[in-house]
Amino acid sequence: MQALDIVTSTAEAAFATDWKGNIVAWNKAAERLLGPTARQVVGKRCYDSLRGTDPVGNRFCDAICPLVNMARRREAVHDFKLNLRNAKSEIVRADVSVVFVREPSPSQLTIVHTLKAREPEREADEHRAATPAGPARSNPLSRREIDVLRLLADGKSTGEIAELLYISIDTVRSHIKHILRKLKAHSRLEAQFLAKRDGLI
Repeated sequence: MQALDIVTSTAEAAFATDWKGNIVAWNKAAERLLGPTARQVVGKRCYDSLRGTDPVGNRFCDAICPLVNMARRREAVHDFKLNLRNAKSEIVRADVSVVFVREPSPSQLTIVHTLKAREPEREADEHRAATPAGPARSNPLSRREIDVLRLLADGKSTGEIAELLYISIDTVRSHIKHILRKLKAHSRLEAQFLAKRDGLI
């Protein structure tokens, strides 16, 4: 499963950008959440369309995208909160998950963003540090499988993972095989996406 497949197949609001910050894919759920259609935003700069700020109003989206810089440095991006602007210039508060899709050429970097709207009640609860309403989602992965998946999400190769975890390459491949089976994923990229979506890593 490639970047554009993830955007079009997920039920979550999702879009993808290239290494220059241009929007290259935008799904129907993103249209419902933010207003613009794919025809209106594909090919445009992400920061012009979304005008994202952090929860306290500091500028996040800009011509120099912080996510692109993190991808170039091969840094992991943890889920984060972002305030976006919809077609009516209203603020949409969202939880953002990001997956980097890397190809041999830097110009082929694609960044997949998935968005979950934050309900006002949830915002208030978190502001008051209230107790969560329900139990956390159970994680089907072992601790070692989580380690492997996190390193995959950081862009590490099979050999690099083996070296970092002091295990053999065959063991890494075995862990990846188990991860794909447990998450019902068809590729490493899809496994990363599903794990981030479900809060497993």
